[in-house]
Amino acid sequence: MFTKLSYSSYLFLFCQIVLVTSCNKSATPAPALTATEKLMAKSWYLTARTLTYNGTVDDLFATYPNCARDDFYRFQADGTLQFDNGIEKCNPSEPQAVTGTWSVGANDTNLTMLHPYLGGTVGLASRGGTIQELTEQKLIVVYSETFGTTINVTTSTYQGK
Repeated sequence: MFTKLSYSSYLFLFCQIVLVTSCNKSATPAPALTATEKLMAKSWYLTARTLTYNGTVDDLFATYPNCARDDFYRFQADGTLQFDNGIEKCNPSEPQAVTGTWSVGANDTNLTMLHPYLGGTVGLASRGGTIQELTEQKLIVVYSETFGTTINVTTSTYQGK
């Protein structure tokens, strides 16, 4: 039979064990995700697009109809890029989704996307750009094209959902 003293001693010892074993002195941080892993983790919706040329900045996204604002990209592990027309299609005859390819290169700083044009135009659209920012929620890609002496810079911002 326990006496008051021995019961208290056992209770004190039990509390000490719980306190010592519950302490986590160093939690190992999760390794940072690569650009590829961040891209594959979300569906990416265009939220802004500007075109800069000859010192002029045009807001291209402001001209996009609502039916184009719910479109999104999905980056697959096998290098497949899915472009989805979202809930509201601009042209009812367009397919809901089309596929192409994608890749990340140059130490996670370049993004290349190849996908069919939508809206009735046949062909492939290839875009290779510099990743300006990539977090788990935001992607900014800058594309530069030269036409004669004019350099056009398109900046596209996407939100990951």
